Order: sequence, then C-alpha cells, then structure tokens
Amino acid sequence: MNGENVALDEQVVNVLKTFSSDKQRLEALRAILGSDDEKFRRILSKVKAKVDVGRLSLRQQSNWSLRLIIVGLFLLALSILAFVSDRAISRDRDESSKRSMPSAENDHAFRSVLQHLTPNQRPEALAFIPAQFWDHAVSQRADLPIPDWSAFEIHESNDVFDLTHWKTFVPGERDLISPVFVEGEIILAKRRPVDQFRVAFGTEGAALVAACISPQPYEIEFGQATGLVKTNFITEAHLIIDVRRYQVGEKFRLTIRGIMWNGLLPDDPWVALVSLADGGTGKILVTGSPASPLWNVGYFKYPNGQNNPINARGQGTQLIAMDGRRVVWEIDHLEKNCVYEIQWTFEP
Repeated sequence: MNGENVALDEQVVNVLKTFSSDKQRLEALRAILGSDDEKFRRILSKVKAKVDVGRLSLRQQSNWSLRLIIVGLFLLALSILAFVSDRAISRDRDESSKRSMPSAENDHAFRSVLQHLTPNQRPEALAFIPAQFWDHAVSQRADLPIPDWSAFEIHESNDVFDLTHWKTFVPGERDLISPVFVEGEIILAKRRPVDQFRVAFGTEGAALVAACISPQPYEIEFGQATGLVKTNFITEAHLIIDVRRYQVGEKFRLTIRGIMWNGLLPDDPWVALVSLADGGTGKILVTGSPASPLWNVGYFKYPNGQNNPINARGQGTQLIAMDGRRVVWEIDHLEKNCVYEIQWTFEP
C-alpha cells in the first residue's frame, strides 16, 4: 500500500481477505476509505500481482509467535532466577532461625516433664491436663515478648490455684515434689481484626507444663521471663492462641491450664492475676492443702508495673474460709497493666 495514503493498512488487509470477488472488495474499500475508485483499483491490482492474501495472516501469526516465544523465554529466565534467589534467602533464613531457636517439631519439653513424675503423681497430672497436650511441640525462645492485649476487650478473667497436692520442699529442689494446679479462664472479644491472642504462664519452680484446653489451635513458646513485676519467673510458657474464627465484637472463651512444680515457696507463698487490658471483672480463687492451711492472708496490687505494692484490702469482694483452705478475691474492674496478688503464710 506504499504511496497510496491509506490510513489504516490493517483495514485494507481485512477487506481483501474477507471478500472473494473484486467487486465486493471495491465496494468494501469505498465504504471504509471514501470514493476514490481509481485508488482502490490500483491497490487491488498491486495486491493481485504481488501478494498472496491468504498468507497475510500466517506471516503475521509467525511474527507474533516469535515475539511471544522470546518474551516467554525471558520471563521464564526471570522466574528461574527469582526461584533460585528465594531458595537461597529462605535457606539463609532457616539457618539463622536454627541458630537462634531449636525446631519446635523436635522439642517435646512437656513430655520430658511427664517422664520425670513419680507413679503417684502421674494420674493427678494427666487428669488435669490430658495426655495429648503433653505431646504439644514447644519452641524455645530467648526473647519472649510481653503480651499485647490492646486489640481485645476483656469481659472476665478468672484464675484458680489448687494447692491440694502442694508439699513443703527445700527451695532450689530439682526433684518434682510439690505441684500447683492452675486454671485460667478468659472471656473476651476482639476490638479489631487480629489473628492471635498471647497469654503467659510462668513459674519460679523446677518445671512447668501449660496447655489451652478449650477448642482453639495454639502454639507454645518457652523461655525466660518477661520481667513483669511479681511475674519475674525463671521460666515462662507463652500460649499463642489462634482466634481467627471469631468476628470483631463476638464474645468467646479461652481456658488455659498449667502445672508448676516447686514454684510456690514455703517461706514466700503468693499467687497473682495479671491484667493487661483495662476493664472487665476478675477473680482469684486459692484452694489450700488440708495439711497446710492459709494464714495471714493479704491482698495487694501493683499498678502500671510499679515495684512497690499497694494494699488492696477491701477492694472488691474478699472472702476467707474459717478453716483456712479457701480464699477468694473478686475484682469489680480490672486495671490495665496491673498485677493483683494474694499473699499468705503457712504458719499462724
């Protein structure tokens, strides 16, 4: 079409391919490009003399196919390069992770604790925390964070401490002699979309086992204490509980159980409820051993992480059984970043 001032070459090609007779082609060209019959006849004579109209599309397809092959090979090369690079980065990351934290799949710390229990202790421990929870893999960490509850509204937080099987022991004793059974129940709701709820369980004692026994998947991170006042434990187990199934504003319940051995010192016994969110009610219930009743009970709180306790006697409902085997503290409003503590002695 060179020299004929045809604006849209592809339209001319389509006309020539679509119509089989010269008359139809002329009429179509006239309709598209105007009324210069002489120009149309010259175009038609050129095409008939030098061009196989049927091969125009094949040549065009070949050109496009070649281009697509070149582009495809280029993209494939980029993909291979990205894959190799990603594998290298992942391998480096995995090696770094292995150096800083042992594999969770191979660390069954709680099963090891169970194997060190005496035959008399096992039935009680397994009745409180069923066997399948002792097999839960544990990840060791040296940098456990302080749990952040800002995305949640706490409606109730209740901790029950069972000292029924507690026995006097020598501080620093490594044999698993004196267990305390703890159950925590939290009723809460999300303030905004969030996937996980982290809660810490700790002890100053020789061993610790913890589990989420309500029907939520969870992971466990095990390590040194976070440094909260009155929770500066030697060891902590953090339960990272999957809460993706719950909608914002929907109430749900988490139930956590733990057993700590040699963690309640004979000369400085105390238990605590830690509140990390403002609002909701709280309750601490302590059940004592028949052989070791609770005397000289005191109630204290440590607001905003301060070291010096505030005497909280008379705040909320505080009850002590006449035989010294049961203490209850019901808290009307939990303060944010506040530790609520019950202290006592085992001697009158």
